[in-house]
Amino acid sequence: MAAFELITNTEVGSGGAATIAFSSLGSYDHLYLCGSLRTDTSDAAGWDDIYMDWNGSGANFGGVHYELSSASPVSGTFGNSKFCRSTSSDADAGFFNPFECWIPNYRGTVGDKVFMVNYMTLGYASSTTYWRLFKVAATWRPSTPVAVTSLSIGTSSGVDEFVEHSNVSIYGVNGAT
Repeated sequence: MAAFELITNTEVGSGGAATIAFSSLGSYDHLYLCGSLRTDTSDAAGWDDIYMDWNGSGANFGGVHYELSSASPVSGTFGNSKFCRSTSSDADAGFFNPFECWIPNYRGTVGDKVFMVNYMTLGYASSTTYWRLFKVAATWRPSTPVAVTSLSIGTSSGVDEFVEHSNVSIYGVNGAT
C-alpha cells in the first residue's frame, strides 16, 4: 500500500503570484501534485495554458494529450512544457480548474522522466458545452539524465498571475508501483 506524505501546500494570497515553486522535494519514490488554478489573464475561451519547469528549465519536454468534451474527442502531440490549463479571469467567478499530476521515479538518474496529468476545464455555468476532460502523458528528456530537484508552475506569458486561492499541494509517495 502506498504512503502519501504532504511535502507542502501553497495557496496564492491576495497579491497574486507569477509562479508556484517547490525546491525541497525530499526523498520519495514518486511525486503527486494536485490543486486548482485560476489566472488573471483575459481569454474568451475561459482558460490559460500552464507550464511546468523542472530544475529551472522548461526545455526538453514532449508528449501526447487527448481531450474529451461534448464534441468529438481530440488528440495530439506537443513539444513544450505545457501540462494543463487554468481558469482565466473571463470565466464565471469562483471557478478554478482542478488537476492532478504523477511524476514517478523523479529521483532516478537514468533515462527520461515520465509524468501523467489529468485535468479539466471549468468556466461557464451557463454553458452546457463548456466542459472538457484532458489526459496528458509526457516525458522530460534533459541532455544528461538527472533527478528532478525542483519544479515550478507558471503561465504561458510569464506576465499573467495566479489569483488568490489558487493552490497546489505536493505529496511524496512511497511504496506505489
